[in-house]
Amino acid sequence: MNAAQWIKLPVLLNLAEMDLLWQMLGEFKLFQVGMVLTQGQGETTKEQFLDEYAKYLEQLKEGQIPSTRFFALICSITETAIKRQNLHEGKEIIRPVLPVIQIQPHQLQIDKATMSCRSMVYGVDTIPWGLVFSYPHLFEDPVTHTILTVDDSFPNTALFQKLRRFIREYTRPTPFIFNGQKVNVPIRLGKQCFSWISHTPWLRQQGVEVEDVSITR
Repeated sequence: MNAAQWIKLPVLLNLAEMDLLWQMLGEFKLFQVGMVLTQGQGETTKEQFLDEYAKYLEQLKEGQIPSTRFFALICSITETAIKRQNLHEGKEIIRPVLPVIQIQPHQLQIDKATMSCRSMVYGVDTIPWGLVFSYPHLFEDPVTHTILTVDDSFPNTALFQKLRRFIREYTRPTPFIFNGQKVNVPIRLGKQCFSWISHTPWLRQQGVEVEDVSITR
């Protein structure tokens, strides 16, 4: 699938918030991508996802490098948005052919010198920060090769709109405190995470806090 101008929503949610998100999205399918799979085994369940996310949060809180291999996923309300490419010896790779919601592990880097925060940076001094959900604005039709705007006619647009509404309602921009100053960054934090996020070794090691404000729904 050729797509561009991805709308990215990086967010760290508590386990209960992630569970609520899945409930509010309704019916959809999760598929593993970016890896060779046994034919017919690429779909995963919401329960499996939540089990893996619970492990991720536990490792995050303990200051361990979280295992993120599982979180290379696409989310779609229909299987027609994907193609199963058969390989040898009963193996396959799943690829999207229509706009889908991509899910990837997310991490950030805090630059105290410039008082800024960079998203999806790899290397030293990076901090695991939940997941990033992405959806394209432009899409190339594989038959006509014309560039189309991804509008409501695509099956997963409504699903992504639900996701955006949830993030607006249940999360906030993150108010980091470093160098004695507060800087609000657009990377989102679930409202239930404010009470514990500053206590994680990842932030303490860098002398960074998140303002623990009173959160009302």
